[in-house]
Amino acid sequence: MSPPMVAVIGGCGGAGASLVAAAMALVAADAGSPLTLLDADADGVHAALAGIEATRGTADLCRLADGLTADHLRTAAFPHPRAGALIPASPGSAPADTAALGRRLSAIADRPPLVVDCGSGAAAAVVVPPGVACVLVIARDAAGLRAAEATRDALPPGLVPLVVVNEGVRRGDVGHRAAARVVGADAHVRLGPGDRDAQRVTAGYPPGRRSAFGRTITDLCVRCGLIPSPEDTDG
Repeated sequence: MSPPMVAVIGGCGGAGASLVAAAMALVAADAGSPLTLLDADADGVHAALAGIEATRGTADLCRLADGLTADHLRTAAFPHPRAGALIPASPGSAPADTAALGRRLSAIADRPPLVVDCGSGAAAAVVVPPGVACVLVIARDAAGLRAAEATRDALPPGLVPLVVVNEGVRRGDVGHRAAARVVGADAHVRLGPGDRDAQRVTAGYPPGRRSAFGRTITDLCVRCGLIPSPEDTDG
């Protein structure tokens, strides 16, 4: 079985996909399952959050195309003090470039566990490869929900994302259940306001384990196969 790979995409800009991707990487490492956070968003922020002056990143991997191997991923990754490893974004990378990268990543059997921040919107949905776990982060305002519908429709046919309704960003025109129904989600995860935890993640620390934010991200990591269920590790 291949190591887990999770694609995180925002239904619209500002929905919080980068925050969720970073939080998942930090929580996984804190749970003893470090992974590689790959930033495939041309507007990526993860290198700045980690204090890394990136001189290489996804553009180098895109150029390798079909020749990409797990060793290339490990060479491109910068150690992160609290989140495993980071492959930073390359500013200006086109979605068409990163789309081939996404497809290739899913085919590498010996790659490290990955969380891929794919960016936001329908144009970024091409980065999401078929057959992987996908997290779609949406907001609750009308404009954001219209964009989220278009993003969902641009995902690979048959791919059913796990929807995260982020109540901590933008304004809320509808409730979390109604927002999930707009994108056709049978089930969803609710991410409530968590300014303190968002600040912790931005500073490169995992959210509090006992906070609502931390519990939600932990549940998300379990659902995506990044960490074992706490019940499975008791005793």
